[in-house]
Amino acid sequence: MSIALLESLIKGISDFVKIEKDLIKKCKKGDRAAQKQLYLHSKERLKAISLRYCISIQDAQDVVQSAYLKIFRSIKKFDFSKGGFEAWSAKIVVNEALMQLRKSKVFQASFVQNDNVVKVEAELNKLTLQEVEQVINLMTPTHKVMMNLYYFEEYSYKEIAQALRIKEPAARARMSRAKKAFNKIWHQFNQSTLHYEVNNS
Repeated sequence: MSIALLESLIKGISDFVKIEKDLIKKCKKGDRAAQKQLYLHSKERLKAISLRYCISIQDAQDVVQSAYLKIFRSIKKFDFSKGGFEAWSAKIVVNEALMQLRKSKVFQASFVQNDNVVKVEAELNKLTLQEVEQVINLMTPTHKVMMNLYYFEEYSYKEIAQALRIKEPAARARMSRAKKAFNKIWHQFNQSTLHYEVNNS
């Protein structure tokens, strides 16, 4: 990457943050036009986060709608010195998605498992984002939530425990099972892909 391109990217990010800050300042004053702009500016990102957790597109849309109500109700409390709007709004969406999943019998039932810790680590760093998403989308609701919180949201075990309202040892146990499931699905996915390529070569 050239120095000129790097400088251009840095300037673009700086301008983006400035625009975002200006919008949020206006939103804190109840400016409806600024609220609409902030919504348009962030809706696709928040929708993508919601879709990682929700079972259906309709559920994801409901989560995003609820999240925006909370975002605009509590935006006066938002403090740039404690982090960016992107992380703050993402956390609200994740919490809304988890609240909806708690009401799901499928999600609750999938938590009724033996809490033996299985020490299996998936080689996530070696996979592309697309590969990780493909595998996670094939997982059970519980494992899907665990891997999303761990990989995409980058939550610590403590944060995962708080988000799911469970104890930290239980969060570690569930994450171990999720990683084991991820590895199993990834190997099956690899084998099926290789089989397809061989038969079609």
